[in-house]
Amino acid sequence: MQADRSLEAVADALQAAGLDRHFMSAADDEQWDKEIRGSMAEAIEQVGDDVGVPILVFSDDGRVAGISGPVMSPAVTGAAALALWDNVAGVAWNPHVFELKRSRTTGPSF
Repeated sequence: MQADRSLEAVADALQAAGLDRHFMSAADDEQWDKEIRGSMAEAIEQVGDDVGVPILVFSDDGRVAGISGPVMSPAVTGAAALALWDNVAGVAWNPHVFELKRSRTTGPSF
């Protein structure tokens, strides 16, 4: 199944997340381009340019750590999501971990 990447689908996702569909008006507003490019450059500086998205960057007391992922399907919630967050942060802060990956055995679950 091909994901719907239309602006209407994005507006529906905003609404499903409890956000105002009005935020879609920023989708083609060029005033945000410089800020987004700068933010992406900072993230790539932490993880390298040979990764995909999502990219998470953690900072604490002047220390910075970044990691690409996790890619979840389906998304976890509640206590499982909090445990996942703690584990992902732990992996990101460990300077000896440079990659985790597994083959996809199924398609995404939306």
